[in-house]
Order: sequence, then structure tokens, then C-alpha cells
Amino acid sequence: MQWIKAHKNIIIAGSITVIVLVAAFFLGGTKPSGSTDNETAATEATQENKTTISNSDASKTSEEGRPEGNDAESRNQIETGSATTTATKKETTVSDDTPVTETTTTAESASATETTTATESTAEAVNTQAVTFQCTLTISCAEILSHMDSLKPEKAGLVPSDGTILSTTVTVTEGETVYDVLRRTCTNAGIPLDASSGYVRGIQNLYERDCGTYSGWMYCVNGVYPNYGAASYVLKEGDSIQWNYSCSE
Repeated sequence: MQWIKAHKNIIIAGSITVIVLVAAFFLGGTKPSGSTDNETAATEATQENKTTISNSDASKTSEEGRPEGNDAESRNQIETGSATTTATKKETTVSDDTPVTETTTTAESASATETTTATESTAEAVNTQAVTFQCTLTISCAEILSHMDSLKPEKAGLVPSDGTILSTTVTVTEGETVYDVLRRTCTNAGIPLDASSGYVRGIQNLYERDCGTYSGWMYCVNGVYPNYGAASYVLKEGDSIQWNYSCSE
């Protein structure tokens, strides 16, 4: 203890030296924190430089109209446009397809054929119904000339000098009657006719009883006086029709 007390200052100085050496040893074996921070800063600076260069290249590429980041989108747009064009062409091809035109033409041809057939059928029906032939028609009041004293005075001017009011050839449609032909012929010739339901009361304003009590109009065909009305007598080709004003009983 005496020695320690005698050498206290030396011991303290030595301890301090040891502590300093130990501290120096530990501090010298580990990199200073400042050095680590510097290296981190340098690394970040390097990365920033690379980023700046990359951005610069990207900007340059953008100015040239070929942005790398939009290549996929551009390709999609080009492909989409191509697909649209192809679809349009396909639609046009379908629209202009020959079979469609041929179908339309076939339908039109069928319609035209049906129309032609219908027209021909109608024409045949008309031709079938329009069978005609010739007959002769005479309207005469010649018998009055022998009974002028019995004729009403106001009717004298209606009697022709030869007694014939009309004599003509008429075209008759199959199925027509004596009455049909008389009505049509008088209408066409402008001859006054007073008749109804096949019964004739007056022709050329010469009426029944104008020349005696039993006077009036009668018809005959081929010289024969039928015992039925004119509307019931169906004509045949070559028939000779006569309407005569009779003054006898």
C-alpha cells in the first residue's frame, strides 16, 4: 500500500496511457461514420447521374418521336388500325359478294316471271271470254206506211219514206241476247229507245198504240217470231234480227 501511494501518479499516468491505447485500437479498426456517409452520398450521386442520363436519353427519344415507354401502345394502335382496315375490307367483301347479287337477280326474275305469267293468264282469260261473231239487225216501221190513217198525226214525221229506221251488221259477244244488242246499237246510233226488263215500248219515239189499238214493236230472228221475251233469246253467229212495228192484231 505504501508503494502504491508512493507511485500513485505513475500508476494513474500509465492507466490513462493504456486506456488511450485501447481506445485508439478500437477506433482504428472501424471505419469512421463520416467515411460511410461519404460513400453512400457518392453512390446516390452516381445513381442520380445515371437517372439524369436515362431521362436525357428518354427526352431525346421523345423529341425524335419514338418514346420507348409508348412502344407497346403504338404497336397496339397500329395493330388495331390494321385490324379495323381488315374488318372494313371484309365487310365490303361481304356486301359486294356475288351470291347476294345473284339472289336479288333471281328474286327479280321470279317476280318478273310471275307477272308475265299472270298477264298471259289474264290475256288468255279475256280472249276466252271475248268470243265474238257477226249478226244483222234491222229496225223497221214499214207497216205503218199502209196504215197512215190510223197513225197519230203528230207521229207522221217520225216515219221514214221507206219505213227503215236502221239496217246494219253488228258484232255480238257470245252470250248476248236480242235485247242486249238492241240497247247497245240504239245507244251507239243515237236512236231513242224506251225499254226495260226486255220489254220494248218505243223506238224512234214510235210507241205501242200509236197506230191502232194493237200496234207495237215485235222482234223476230231468222224470220221466226219467238213466243218469249227478247232478253231470253241468246244469239248465234249469223242470226238475222228484225224489230218490226206491227199495226195488226
